Amino acid sequence: MSSNMINSSTTSDFVPDPGDIVVVLMGMTGSGKSTFVTHFVDGRDDIVGHGLQGYTHAIEVYKFAYSDSVNVCLVDTPGFDDTNLSDGDVLRTVGAWLGKTYKENKLLNGIIYLHRITDPRMQGTARKNLFIFQKLCGKDALKNVTLVTTMWEDVKLEDGKRRERELIETPGFWGSMAAQHAHVDRHDNTQESAKRILERFFEREGIATSLQKELEKGKEVLDTEAGKELNIHWIKREETLNTEVQTTGKDLKEARETNNKEVVEELETRLKEAKAELKKLSEEREKLRVDLARLITMTRWVRGKTKIAGQGASKVLRERFTLKLSPVNEGSMESQSSQNRDTPIVQPASPDTSTFRPANRDTNNLHPADRDTNLLHPAAAAAMRRKSDASDLPYWSEGESDCTELVQH
Repeated sequence: MSSNMINSSTTSDFVPDPGDIVVVLMGMTGSGKSTFVTHFVDGRDDIVGHGLQGYTHAIEVYKFAYSDSVNVCLVDTPGFDDTNLSDGDVLRTVGAWLGKTYKENKLLNGIIYLHRITDPRMQGTARKNLFIFQKLCGKDALKNVTLVTTMWEDVKLEDGKRRERELIETPGFWGSMAAQHAHVDRHDNTQESAKRILERFFEREGIATSLQKELEKGKEVLDTEAGKELNIHWIKREETLNTEVQTTGKDLKEARETNNKEVVEELETRLKEAKAELKKLSEEREKLRVDLARLITMTRWVRGKTKIAGQGASKVLRERFTLKLSPVNEGSMESQSSQNRDTPIVQPASPDTSTFRPANRDTNNLHPADRDTNLLHPAAAAAMRRKSDASDLPYWSEGESDCTELVQH
């Protein structure tokens, strides 16, 4: 099989074609989003997107021919624990892409939220990711959401089932979303599994997320439900840092009075770091005081190399587009924020949902989970119906602030 590569180039915009199936992948870093993509885009490393100087790599869109009649766009998004992007940068970039897509009259066929079943704890970052995700989606979009557990090959089946059950039964985790018709499934890291999860969206009418609707109405990112949720986490962190500044300041005063140079140096460093983080949080908050019109001007698309594999009728087109976020001049955030509020709001036309029709498919070929009237994985449906067993202690509790540890039975 031969292949041809089309050189990469910058492009002013990327919007999926009207007939494309658009599925967004979300979840924490390392939850398996990029691995999921590789089940459909072989040789993913061959599709290389060249960097655009001054812009932060944020979102990857992989477009490929799933079949002769179906083209799919998989949107790989960063998590709210990304090592290279701040949480504010992630929300701004995701908001820019979602808002622009909605503005161009294109709805989403589905959203996949991935979670490692191997995690023995539901850490604070994982819970933050999940809470923001829920606010970003909104209730109306949940019917097109699939909550997927990954890495089953790396965990004992009994442990995995127990963790899955608690995920579904706990309202603060997946429970409330599953009760509102979000689908639950497992990905065992095989192509068959990935196809089953993806194909569920082929028969779904498109949806718009809450974040898309809010930005379309002219809200700044900070004033959206997702922005408010992120700000809650920032406020809690600020409270902790302010307490630390006060306590460290008192300790530093005492250390100076006793002329303890070593302790003074350590406390000065700690105080400096706490104040620097407080300043950073304030700057991050200001960066979210932007509306959709401003967001769009802050992003650039880079078109990666396009790979055409095969020959004749068997040719398969694979493309990669990278959305990059422009740097914000932090020294002029106040003036930028003021300018944003004075910018006329672009009011896009409401998407025409009449063009989004489910494909005709033989339901006999569907996975049993998809034939379930409740749109739940069989194990999920059983767990939702099961009454709580007092002898089966919950191993995910919401009582701790930092993380919630699994109690091993």
